[in-house]
Amino acid sequence: MTLSSAARHVAPVARAGTILIVLASPAPAQTYAGHLAVRLYDFSALDESVRSAALDEARAIIANAGVNANWHDCYRTEGCAPEARELVIRVIRETSDHGFMWRRALGFSVIDPAAGSGTLATVFINRVEDSARHAGSDLALLLGRAIAHEVGHLILRTNAHADEGLMRAIWTEQELARNTPEDWVFASSDRRQIRAALQRTGTSVRR
Repeated sequence: MTLSSAARHVAPVARAGTILIVLASPAPAQTYAGHLAVRLYDFSALDESVRSAALDEARAIIANAGVNANWHDCYRTEGCAPEARELVIRVIRETSDHGFMWRRALGFSVIDPAAGSGTLATVFINRVEDSARHAGSDLALLLGRAIAHEVGHLILRTNAHADEGLMRAIWTEQELARNTPEDWVFASSDRRQIRAALQRTGTSVRR
């Protein structure tokens, strides 16, 4: 996702990057006891209230798509290593500079299109903070939406974006300020694909 002012956009981008967490398995089936399992690792020392509110927003968006999910806040929690096939979302603060276009992306997911697999995504909290400030948007709300967007990439196992809804590639400042509900949930076509993808792996979805 990328941010845009009159033409400044927040981009949810899926691509490969540096992996700081060792995953138990690259397998594509994100199941744990019949549920989608998502672990959030906060390496940015977010205020607990912001992280909790962001998780609530991400959880609500995923639940709205009809998906049963187990969410784990792994900030400073011992014994929170990911199990095989669980999804891992890490929140980090950048310390190095990148090209202008890449700086606008709020996050990325590591997807192997050939194998149809991916379990790790990254969200850059400093980019989310900048985007929220420019748009006058709530930080926790935007962070939760960015997390849910990356979870969408990992479930769908694709770098592709949609034309509408949460999985669109560009999030404009005007859209963030307008806060129209349908902009921040999965479009019906994405909901169908998400449910089909999870059903193929045995993850439970609500009818």
